[in-house]
Amino acid sequence: MWVFWVLVSLVVVAWGTAAWVQTLKTKFEHTSESKLLLLVVALIALALAWQTARMFGPGWSVKVQAVAALGVGTVYFDILSIALVSIWKAILTLDIDETISGLEEEEEGLRRKLDSLRYGRFVGDVMGGAGGPVYPVTRVEKVEGPDEEISRLRRIVNRWVESAGMTRVRALKLESWKEEYARMSLDELVREKRRLGEERPTEQAFREQTEVRIALIEIEILSRRARRVDTEGAVSSPGDRSSASSTRPLEGGGEESEEQLRRRLEEVSRQVARARAEKEAFLRRKIRLSWRERR
Repeated sequence: MWVFWVLVSLVVVAWGTAAWVQTLKTKFEHTSESKLLLLVVALIALALAWQTARMFGPGWSVKVQAVAALGVGTVYFDILSIALVSIWKAILTLDIDETISGLEEEEEGLRRKLDSLRYGRFVGDVMGGAGGPVYPVTRVEKVEGPDEEISRLRRIVNRWVESAGMTRVRALKLESWKEEYARMSLDELVREKRRLGEERPTEQAFREQTEVRIALIEIEILSRRARRVDTEGAVSSPGDRSSASSTRPLEGGGEESEEQLRRRLEEVSRQVARARAEKEAFLRRKIRLSWRERR
């Protein structure tokens, strides 16, 4: 039975070696450097195979040991040559890999900055009036209206965001709702508030979420009514005008900074895609194995 498995192993090794040798011939352009190194690898493989044959068959004749060493040496050569070529390809593409790595680090840093900027702006808008924790804020929006009611509503939002250890996830969800409600008309907001009020979710998590969404709608309605009153006839005091003028550049600057980060992120993403495509194109074509050539 063992003879059968030996024959099967020899067939598999022979097939694998033939396929690898064909790859070496067609996929790579060899130079004197690569030929010399492959010869050295072949000699090392035969030496290791001879030692292996002598160790496992000390009582075998020299001819049997030589045949065994030839078969084992073929396996060693395949393994060592594959490792050699893989390292060679990695060295040839080292420059472009470093470029890709640097661009990916920059891309990740820009994404973190954008996330932090959006998150900080959102928390400043929604939670800033609730006396909650201080977060980096890039835009200040002055909201006038019934201060006590707005403070009560923001405390509802604040408690929900800070609970369950999911501050960031819930804050991003709140930002999405806030943007949705900002696009609605007053009539649509009233209808949405009525619809949410008619819902009777059974789970506690959904009940809290509905309460927060209603609070956001009420904040949006109160803010719009306050702005409309101010536009129709309220006359700002000099202190109010100075406060508004001091916050307006901050808002514009924050938006401009975010837009610049977004444009830079898009450019870096395109550069990463181009670099990866260049590497793939290099690896697809016939590779010249020479230490003097680098990507």
